[in-house]
Order: sequence, then C-alpha cells, then structure tokens
Amino acid sequence: MKNRKINLRIWMLVKNVPAVALFIHYCISVRSDYSSFDSYVQYLPIALIIISLLLMRKKRDVFDESARAILNKTDAMCMKLFYGYYGFLILTATRIAGDATTIGYFIAGGIVIITLVRTITFCVIDNRGMM
Repeated sequence: MKNRKINLRIWMLVKNVPAVALFIHYCISVRSDYSSFDSYVQYLPIALIIISLLLMRKKRDVFDESARAILNKTDAMCMKLFYGYYGFLILTATRIAGDATTIGYFIAGGIVIITLVRTITFCVIDNRGMM
C-alpha cells in the first residue's frame, strides 16, 4: 500500500471513532434486556476501535510543525474543558447520588463531547491559520 498523504480534518475525524465506539459499546453493555443478536453486535464497536487504532498507528507522521502547534493549543484548551466538566460531574454525582449507569453515560458521553470539541476546534483554528 502506498503511503498517501491524508487530509488532517479526516485524520482528526478518524481519531473520534474510538470515543464514539466506546460510547456505543457502553450503551449496549448496560442494557438489561438482551437478545441473542445483541451479544454479537456488542463486539462491533470493539472491532471499530481496533481498526481505527491500527489505522492511526500506521499514519503517525501526518502532522507538520504548524499542525502540531495547533494540535497542542487545541489539546490544552480541551484539557481545561475536560477538567471543568469532570469536576462538575464529580461534585454533582456526590450530591445527587445518581445511579451508576447514569453517571457512566455522562462519563462516556463526556469523552465523546470532548473529542468532538477537539476536532471542531482544530478544524476552526487550522482554517483560520491562527497560532
């Protein structure tokens, strides 16, 4: 296979696949009404995670220097959002004493939201050329 150059936006979207697949896997796992088909469907998100991780491992050197600087800036912004969201989640979970399944949905959903915000922020900063 040739080592073709790929678009950075597509690359960032591929990096979202494991987070979305993890959320889908969690949603399938916590259900209590299983059918025989669900046990097979449960392994589909895990296969998506493995395939996307193998794809990302092959193409590690996609970013140039300016894209790395933008990615570092995006990661720093998303890390602050991540800390704020999970700090809020921990404080509300201890006060409300919600169901563990609901808190798990918030955790898995938070991971998806953070990765999507990271991708959107990267694309906006990359389009505008801000550093």
